[in-house]
Amino acid sequence: GQCPILMFFPIDAETLVENSNIVHLTLLDPSSRWDGVKKAVVGVSGGIMVGTGSILFVTPLHPIGHAMAFGGVALLGTQFEGPRLATESMKKRLSSISMISPSKEVVALENELKEALLQ
Repeated sequence: GQCPILMFFPIDAETLVENSNIVHLTLLDPSSRWDGVKKAVVGVSGGIMVGTGSILFVTPLHPIGHAMAFGGVALLGTQFEGPRLATESMKKRLSSISMISPSKEVVALENELKEALLQ
């Protein structure tokens, strides 16, 4: 056999059939290329957000750091399974915390404060 020649430019079907020793390399589907680019951009930008937010945790701007880190995880969750599951778990925990009714002591303290303010 002959060694195949790799061609990196488009050729028509007739030329491909006539020269059986030519291997035609097709480019990836444009949508899959853009999906890969999108995934890379989301990965880099989400990683930068999480990293910057983690650094800001220890500074006086820590609320901004928390928001940036959580936002980065949410951004990563748009393209990757692990961060998406972490975001869903965080949402469930936060919603369960907000559903808890205040304790009797908290309600009693609130009532005392209201009465004191009304006097």
